[in-house]
Amino acid sequence: MRERKAIPGLILCFLPLMCLQTSNAQLGSSNGEWPSYAADAGSTKYTALSQIDGGNFAQLEIAWRWQSIDGDLDFQALLGPDADVSFGRLQATPLMVDGVLYMLTALNQVAALDAASGEVLWTHDPQVYLSGTPISPLGFHHRGVAWWSDGSDSRVLVTTNDGFIISLVAETGAVDPAFAGGRIDMADGIPRAQRGDLDYTGAQPVGAVSPPIVVGDVLVVNQITSNRPHYKERPPTWIRGYNIRSGELIWTFHTIP
Repeated sequence: MRERKAIPGLILCFLPLMCLQTSNAQLGSSNGEWPSYAADAGSTKYTALSQIDGGNFAQLEIAWRWQSIDGDLDFQALLGPDADVSFGRLQATPLMVDGVLYMLTALNQVAALDAASGEVLWTHDPQVYLSGTPISPLGFHHRGVAWWSDGSDSRVLVTTNDGFIISLVAETGAVDPAFAGGRIDMADGIPRAQRGDLDYTGAQPVGAVSPPIVVGDVLVVNQITSNRPHYKERPPTWIRGYNIRSGELIWTFHTIP
């Protein structure tokens, strides 16, 4: 009985300290924008906006529609007559910053849209469909992008299903060459991570289906590896922090394999 009473005492002492350390980072969105996948780096998924509520929700009308650009691709021309590309899962949460939506399609193509009109401002296609079998059994799905700005320069950061990190100039969609030459291979530095077709070469690639997180000038990136086919040993899914300006690897958190 004494041991059981001691455990709640420890929890009560710890929780206030934890709240003090994290409360400042978890503010949600308060200005009508959505600059991070889950509102903020604290992943609150919260906004203080009150213009829409239960009383007027039924009065909402569609302002505009946008047809995803991945359906415009001719996969037979790109991959041959037997091309079979699955891209039916549009799961991304768009970001909204300074009146611009930054959207990721089911094939990891990035599109910037005018939030008021739906006009396409620019697009970027990383061509993940050229990398062979997707790392996920759900196809080339992905959940979004990240956004960063220092007040003068702005970037849209992308981690792709086929395992690359790309930095795009937010105003134009151009690849930023200062970011490690334009893109980073997520397999670099990961034991047992090998590129190739999962079905035929026995390769064990790594990739991403969740957006990275921006914390200051650091891009925090996670990764996954395929669960098919089965192997005794897999590439570890380490978490890494990169300098957003240069693409330099700053730190690695070694998760338990």
